[in-house]
Amino acid sequence: MVLKNILADHFLFGGCSPALIDRAAAGCSVACFDSGQAVSLPPDCPDREGAGSDMPFLSIILRGTAAVYAPGEGSECLLRVLHTGDTFGVANLFSPVRSVTRVVAVKPLRLLCMEQDTVRELLTADPALAMRYIGFLSDRIRFLNRRLACLSAGSAPRRLAAWLDTTAPDDAACFSVPLSLSRLADALSLGRATLYRAFDELEEKGYVRREGKNILFLDRAGMRQDFGLL
Repeated sequence: MVLKNILADHFLFGGCSPALIDRAAAGCSVACFDSGQAVSLPPDCPDREGAGSDMPFLSIILRGTAAVYAPGEGSECLLRVLHTGDTFGVANLFSPVRSVTRVVAVKPLRLLCMEQDTVRELLTADPALAMRYIGFLSDRIRFLNRRLACLSAGSAPRRLAAWLDTTAPDDAACFSVPLSLSRLADALSLGRATLYRAFDELEEKGYVRREGKNILFLDRAGMRQDFGLL
């Protein structure tokens, strides 16, 4: 599929005029990353000062899965798992401070990357696009606030339920945990035995079923209601 068609179907750019879509496509490139590789400067984007570190760009996942990590105490904390169709990098475009998060390909990743200057030009040219962009940023802020509120207090089952609910896609019936149970226990500030008991409680209540690293959601709405995750 050509870049213009991808952008025309995207929730941010789909309402733009054909002329703006053309301008957007001209400022895009495609970058690929292997499993385990950190997402950094796209190889076919022009070199800039500070090359070798992350350059601000908006990315749309065309294929694959990625994990977003933030620094933690002694280890990184998994913030979010991104899937085909997800968009990231929007906050960095207007900040002079480099993001402390790290995006890593979980499965081979193919990204559409839009340069910072192109995004700024489009937002200036199309007020409706700017409003959609602000709305998307607001959704991200609500997500992070919800994640922080849920993970910073409460019982072990509540922390686990909150992590599963905010990490798995909203419409997912099955979710594969993208890290080991030891890493998950660390991310939730729990011992491994406590994490296993939390899984047992969620299963006993009929909210999920665990099959190895795969989590089947049986009653996600009930889990949200029970633990106040709405």
